[in-house]
Amino acid sequence: MFVMLYIELCQTKDHDQFQESYKRYIWFFAYLLFQKRFGVKNNIALLRHFYCSYTFCNTIHLDPLEYFEEHGVTWANLFKMWRTNISKWNSRRQQHKAKAEANVYVVKPCDTLSKIAARL
Repeated sequence: MFVMLYIELCQTKDHDQFQESYKRYIWFFAYLLFQKRFGVKNNIALLRHFYCSYTFCNTIHLDPLEYFEEHGVTWANLFKMWRTNISKWNSRRQQHKAKAEANVYVVKPCDTLSKIAARL
């Protein structure tokens, strides 16, 4: 199965606007990757637009990498930011899971309802 996610990012010459849209772009893309559990692997889970245009020959869109580089962002920066967000969310997921498991009481053979209630 082959799944593609496309996110459009409008270009601007205003660096402050770029920073705000870039921050949202990073967050949203990382969120989608996290929710779908795709992970972040260069040229495996994520392919540049150039690769898709060249391989599938059905698009004339430009790769946004040059636009990012105008604002000092490289492909490696994108991966680092995506990984940072996903790692943070995975850590939270693990903490939440551990907390939920810590609140689970396993009933033992000689337990009574009053013993269980006393533990709560």
